[in-house]
Amino acid sequence: MSSDVMVASDFKAELLSSLRNNMVAIIKTELQAALGENLSSLKTELQVVKFELSVSINTIQSDVRALKNTVRVMETSLATCTDDIVALQP
Repeated sequence: MSSDVMVASDFKAELLSSLRNNMVAIIKTELQAALGENLSSLKTELQVVKFELSVSINTIQSDVRALKNTVRVMETSLATCTDDIVALQP
């Protein structure tokens, strides 16, 4: 009779171990799928942000170039005005 109890105990332990392994595999697969979807979504969002940032940087660079040009034009005009003022002084 103790042999039957040992066989049943061994069977029970083997069955529980097998169930644990199956559950771990299922949970692992589900987590990988969920994380994969989230990572893919994050990657897409980061690409959008990167593109928007690139557009903003280009716009700022263009604005700075335009401002530099405006300053150059104003410097030239002011230099001419200064020359005219000096020439008009007695």
